[in-house]
Formats: sequence, structure tokens, C-alpha cells
Amino acid sequence: MTDDLRSGHRREASLSELIDWAAGEDGRRDELFLRTFAQFLDQQRERIRIEAIEGLALLDVVVTFKMKGSVTLIATGYTADHPGELTWRVDEVDFPTVRVSIGDDLAGQPYDFCTLDYSWQGRTGVLVRPVALGETTLAVGTIVGVIVVSTLGQDEHVRVRIGESGELANLSRDSFKLI
Repeated sequence: MTDDLRSGHRREASLSELIDWAAGEDGRRDELFLRTFAQFLDQQRERIRIEAIEGLALLDVVVTFKMKGSVTLIATGYTADHPGELTWRVDEVDFPTVRVSIGDDLAGQPYDFCTLDYSWQGRTGVLVRPVALGETTLAVGTIVGVIVVSTLGQDEHVRVRIGESGELANLSRDSFKLI
């Protein structure tokens, strides 16, 4: 499948097969793997379509891998003919039934791929560089409580609760470390 993903061939596979291919020989499927996998899909976004999303005729689609104990695939978009957004959810046990097309000749709009990783929720971190937050700057050494690590494309962020104030903030992943 490697050549098919990077060349002009068109390939159909299940989401499970695509994950197995990406996991390779070591078979690792942890949170880091899934964040990296979503970033790879985002890099290939012009060449990836999911049958169910196309069947729903969703526009401006964001495909999220949510990791909270197990993995859920969540696609959100809207249709041209109706107001509001639609959300389609699939638990990882059903990934073998999610059909994915890979190729250069695919119709439809590309999706944005992202992740929500709750495995760090409740852990404590410390800022390793100053962070501008509105009109204030948080100092190095400020304690934060992690809520979720997220990716959108190649960007990685962490949603945190700041020290005793409890204020919420989104930080770049490289601005803090776990303690």
C-alpha cells in the first residue's frame, strides 16, 4: 500500500487496514502514533476520501480522532442544502467497516484531520518559556493542568488550566513540559 499512497494509483481500504499499514512491523498504536497518523493523513488530504462522509455530501469537513480510553472517529461538516452541522461518529471497533479511498483522481473537498488526546488529562505541567496570553505574559515556571492535547494538521496544542486562577488557555505543545 505504501506505493499506492504516494503514487497516482487509486486504492480502496478500510480504516483499520490503513492504520495497520501505518503502524508497520512494530504495530505501535499509542497516542503519539495516532497523532502522527492524523498528521500524515492531513499531508495527504487531497488524496484521501472516506466513503460515508462522501455519501452524506458533507462540506468543510473536519475529521477528528478522539482518544479518551478508546478511539472514536468523528467527522463534522455541513450540507449545502440544510442549515446546521452534521456529525458522524464511529467507534474503533467499527474501523474495519469504514471505507477509505486513496488516489489522485478523487472528487470532493479535502478534509482537515485532527486529534483530541485526553491521555494527559489531569497531569501537571510547567511552562518552559514565556507565553503571551491576552494582555498578560505567563512566566517560565507557571504551573498548568493539562486538559487535552490536540493536533490540527501539523500544529500541536495543549488546552490547559492556568495555576490557581483556573483560566483556560491553548498553548503550543513546545511551550511546556510535564512534571
